[in-house]
Amino acid sequence: MLSLDLIHWSSLETVVAQASVPEAVTYPDGSTWLYYQNFAKACAANDVRLADRAAISGVYELPGGTLSQPIDVKFSNEAFETNTSLHYPTNGNPIALPDETSYAALNACLGRSPR
Repeated sequence: MLSLDLIHWSSLETVVAQASVPEAVTYPDGSTWLYYQNFAKACAANDVRLADRAAISGVYELPGGTLSQPIDVKFSNEAFETNTSLHYPTNGNPIALPDETSYAALNACLGRSPR
């Protein structure tokens, strides 16, 4: 939706289909990414069991306002990436950390060693 005055709004429009848990981020360089849980593979296979493994995908805005092809977000060293008996996290919205100091502080808080 678009509004120039926060009172009058444009109509809703579908941005991505077969998705859930959307989150949008605008980075300091001005690029905008949309992250969402992508159910396209489960829908294409008509297999609800694949929904438990539906990855979080990201798309970025291209010139002209169209979106890139989806890029699956991977979480290195996480058990759910290789152990198919684990459910993929559905509410782990990706965040953009401003610098390496912030990344180190987050890892310290989670009790993890830096990359």
